[in-house]
Amino acid sequence: HPSKRDHINPLNSLYPPNRAAIEKGEQPVDDDPLLAPSSSSSTPPLPFHPSVQSGVLPNGFSYVFLPNRSPPGRFEAHLQVFSGSSDELEPQQGIAHLTEHVAYMGSRKRERLFGTGSQTNAYTDFHHTVFYAACPTLAPGRVDAPMLPMALDALCDVMEARCDPARIEKERQAVLSEMTMVNTIEYRVECQILSTLHRENRLAKRFPIGKESLIRAWKQDDVKTWHRTHYRPDNVLLYVVGDLDPKVVERTIMEKFGHLTAERQGSQIKLTDLKVEASELADAVVGGTMKQAQSWHYPPVRHDFCVGEGVKDVLDAAGDAGRLIRKDASAAANGDDDSDKEIS
Repeated sequence: HPSKRDHINPLNSLYPPNRAAIEKGEQPVDDDPLLAPSSSSSTPPLPFHPSVQSGVLPNGFSYVFLPNRSPPGRFEAHLQVFSGSSDELEPQQGIAHLTEHVAYMGSRKRERLFGTGSQTNAYTDFHHTVFYAACPTLAPGRVDAPMLPMALDALCDVMEARCDPARIEKERQAVLSEMTMVNTIEYRVECQILSTLHRENRLAKRFPIGKESLIRAWKQDDVKTWHRTHYRPDNVLLYVVGDLDPKVVERTIMEKFGHLTAERQGSQIKLTDLKVEASELADAVVGGTMKQAQSWHYPPVRHDFCVGEGVKDVLDAAGDAGRLIRKDASAAANGDDDSDKEIS
């Protein structure tokens, strides 16, 4: 698969091997300094909720479940895809949002939740896309029809979206309508503020709504390429919370999501040029960032001031001196010892 890279599990400290090590006072499996305090720290780690259960399927699909009987007879399931607008290539600006519409709004399995007292929707941000369903534990008027399998069916359908041309066209019009609705003076001011605040990284150039000219031009292969690149089992995390039996939840998750594979998704990427670019982007954007080294929940962006030679020296100096130091590369190359400048 072009975008699959080794990374720590998105469950972080709830990744079962990490949790077992932390509870024993040992170093977690993932070499992440944020998972456990150093021996010199007087701050104890945050305690685990005693009822939280988590796991990873053989295909890399991760999940976490919290039993909660308030309100009784209800549960929620949220599927988080760790890809958003900041993962988009230059010709893909806005495709994460369009794919969200195509994958979920057009799902027949999602439509089965209608009329059951369920609430379901989805949203796209800079660094993730989230699909969710809030449902009663049993279908109304029936004691033999649990809603969990229906909800997870709808969320699994997101992972296997067919990307039909008719559905793409319908959702394209919906996205263009949204673009018109949000195009207010307040929205434009907010975009300018965010562009200034994040001018040194990709967030300033990858707003989720995208570019109208690109949205109008995409075909089936464009949407399918994005979907198959990012909607893979190692790049998602399922959250379930509610009035449910933990054993039933674990068994149902395995039944619904266990068959997914990144290899199958990768084999269906048709646009070979984008496949190469996506692989290069995964190396350039994700590799060595906090997303790979500390938490998959961070946006996959590099800051311009952290790129280039001498970065390690800068960070080491900042750690030793307790302040951020900027090294003038040209002066340093000439042997000028006064090339370090403090950044206020």
